[in-house]
Amino acid sequence: MGAEKLKENINQWVNLRNNHHVLIYKDEKGDFKEDVVMFWTVVERKRKGFPIYQLPLGRKEIVTSLHINDMFF
Repeated sequence: MGAEKLKENINQWVNLRNNHHVLIYKDEKGDFKEDVVMFWTVVERKRKGFPIYQLPLGRKEIVTSLHINDMFF
């Protein structure tokens, strides 16, 4: 099935396999890197009051994020 119940007292489910966004960032050397963030990770961050967009540990700066149907040249 691939879905997980969101709340115990409400019939809400989330598909764990969907991606929410790709975070494009620069590392400590200034190289561009990406981090694919799953929808479930975003749900957990929101539940805990954390920002949705987070740099991986030891990284320097967020450049942009891409969501479904986003495009860049």
